[in-house]
Amino acid sequence: MTFNYNKTYFDRIFGESFSIVNIFTTDGNAQLDDILKTDILNDRFTAIYSLEDVEKFIPREEQAINYLTGPIYTDKISTSDFKKLNYDDLLVEIETYIANDPEDYVLISFRKLFYATLDKLRDDGIEGASFYYLNADNFPESSLFEVNVYDYYITIIVQLETGSLLRLTFGND
Repeated sequence: MTFNYNKTYFDRIFGESFSIVNIFTTDGNAQLDDILKTDILNDRFTAIYSLEDVEKFIPREEQAINYLTGPIYTDKISTSDFKKLNYDDLLVEIETYIANDPEDYVLISFRKLFYATLDKLRDDGIEGASFYYLNADNFPESSLFEVNVYDYYITIIVQLETGSLLRLTFGND
């Protein structure tokens, strides 16, 4: 399975909350296992702004250091950590997460960024996509970096019906 970087969208609200969309093309319909064998979850993709920033994908088993996905050690992430959702279930998952503290300005910012991101991707067929939802809040401390600077960190892998793959990242640091 080959993954090719295409482009990145970046947005920020109130100087702390951010959203990043990395778009990849694939040579087939990637399974979550295939995705986790690459370094797509590596945080270096949160800093990609051009094709010149892209390095060759490094299979996880060949990586010399332990990379992070936000506050999560990437090697601690497995397929069972993701919730597979359709579009409507994803909206329910996000609203349930926000409902834990609906007055929190950080979560209000997250909601704005989340829905603004979905609006940007509407023409790409996001409503018919498959979603793999990963929330750092669901990991034990032993899987997290010692210094966690994030109020929240959510990664969503999106498989579009066109074969494109998106990594949506939302956080507050």
